[in-house]
Order: sequence, then C-alpha cells, then structure tokens
Amino acid sequence: MSWVGLARLLPCFAVIGGQINSLRRRLRESETRFRSLTEMSSDFYWEQDKNFRITSMSAGVEQSVGIDSQWHIGKTRWEVPGILLSEREWDADKAMLQAHQPFSDFTYGRLGAEGETRYLSISGQPIFDAQGKFTGYRGVGKDVTAAKIAEERIQYLAYHDSLT
Repeated sequence: MSWVGLARLLPCFAVIGGQINSLRRRLRESETRFRSLTEMSSDFYWEQDKNFRITSMSAGVEQSVGIDSQWHIGKTRWEVPGILLSEREWDADKAMLQAHQPFSDFTYGRLGAEGETRYLSISGQPIFDAQGKFTGYRGVGKDVTAAKIAEERIQYLAYHDSLT
C-alpha cells in the first residue's frame, strides 16, 4: 500500500480513535457511578478469590472497626482474629461459600481496635468467569453496631422492665 492509500485511511483512524475515547469516558463515568452508589449503600466493599481469601477491602472497614483494610488482605474470614462466631456458625458460613451461594445481611460481632465489640453486616455475590468457573466473591458491608445495641436493649427490657 502506498502513502497515498494510507493517507486515505487516516480519517477512519480518527473516527475509531474518537469512538475509543468516548467508550473510555463512558467507562470512567460508569465506574464513578458504581463507586458512588456502593459508598452510599454501604460502609465498605470487599472481594475474595476462589479460595475465599480477601483480595480487596475498601478503607471504610477501618472507619467501622479501626483496623487497616490492608491487614485483611490474604486472609479468609475465619482466619481474621476477633470475629465472634461459634464453630457451628463458621461451619454454616463455609458451607454456603463452598456452595457458591449469594448471601445477604450476614451479621456478626467483631472486636474493634480498642477491644470493643462492633457488629458488621455483609452481603455477597459469587463471581463466575465467562466459562462459568467460580472465581470468588464480591460484596459490601456496613457497621450495624448502633442497631444491634438497640435491639439487645429492647430484648433486655422486654424481660427485665417492670412495665412489660
């Protein structure tokens, strides 16, 4: 092909380049919208690999429990110290994960940085690749400590208050 022939293709490259730039801009806008919605609906987000090891944890978890988000990376949930679940509860959680089932509002106690009990609620979706192979989980979490303390107080008053 001659230089003249290549020169004729130049407008096509300009059009394709413009389309690529437009797609990149739309992708950035979509990612920003997703991040914004995630932050509004939860305190933090997380991801796990196919072995249930945490690969990503947003900084919001530090605001909830006072522990750096990076400290969680590489651990499974049951390897993270300070989570207040019984062996039976862990077994049920592991079975659900191994079945690659979505879950919602899994609430548990967790010791915070100062030793206080915090309550977190997490929800997650299994992730599958294009061939249907399980690749991990992705989810969100929120600090529900205030609601859990209020619930416990109501339970206590229901059985200990002289007016009930």
